[in-house]
Amino acid sequence: KTIIIKLLIFFFITIIVSVPQSIISSIAMSVMMLFDGEYMAVMESMINSGVVDYNAITELTLDFMNRIPSEIYIIILASSGLMIVGGIIYCVCIEKRSLFSMGFNKRGFLPEYLIGAAVGAVMISLPALVSVLTGAVTLTFDANVNPLIIVLFFLAFVLQAMGEEVLFRGYLLNTLSRRTHVWIAIILSS
Repeated sequence: KTIIIKLLIFFFITIIVSVPQSIISSIAMSVMMLFDGEYMAVMESMINSGVVDYNAITELTLDFMNRIPSEIYIIILASSGLMIVGGIIYCVCIEKRSLFSMGFNKRGFLPEYLIGAAVGAVMISLPALVSVLTGAVTLTFDANVNPLIIVLFFLAFVLQAMGEEVLFRGYLLNTLSRRTHVWIAIILSS
């Protein structure tokens, strides 16, 4: 019973921290769509004709998403940092836990973070390398890419990943492992 209540609280907290992110995403996409002449022209044509072609809408939306500036995606990704705030506020204010209990540690965090980043880079690179070697994927490089955009994407992904870790490991896993066997907590948080 206690575990079910803790899971329900977790889902509630997740929804609360997801609402601002969803609002940011929705507003950004809606504004971009409204000011995209091609998108609006096709949609208006469908509305006026009274015929809705869902395949055309899907293709149009995919094309639109490919034309969205990278900065919008960076803002949306970075907004997932709200998960960090939500997890910390709940654990510290409601459960009266320390940041240390959530996995935050002042001493020795940099080497641990760098090891984790290296392991993550290897885990992403190996399947990518296999895909390139088998011909499933072809990599191309655009000389016009702004290096600042790459750095901002990296930082936004770090925020997004940290948000997930704080919410799912720092909050949920630790909360459940206090109430049940650690393996059950790992399975439920996974």
